[in-house]
Amino acid sequence: MNSGARLWLLEKVLPLEDHIQLRDALFDLLMLTLVGGIQRTAAEYEALLTAAGFTGIALVSTETGYCVVEAVCS
Repeated sequence: MNSGARLWLLEKVLPLEDHIQLRDALFDLLMLTLVGGIQRTAAEYEALLTAAGFTGIALVSTETGYCVVEAVCS
């Protein structure tokens, strides 16, 4: 990606780790077993995107329970 390019993700962002509901934990296990993925908290998305060279990371909640995660390529 070119510098200044924006990455948008539409993801279900987990709440703080000590407040995870059973359905979120079960969906996390489902993702792990089916596609090798995991659900992440806002802090985990920020750490992942920062390590990949992104800045200006913002999460915008929607009424659907999903968040728009936006990050700018450095």
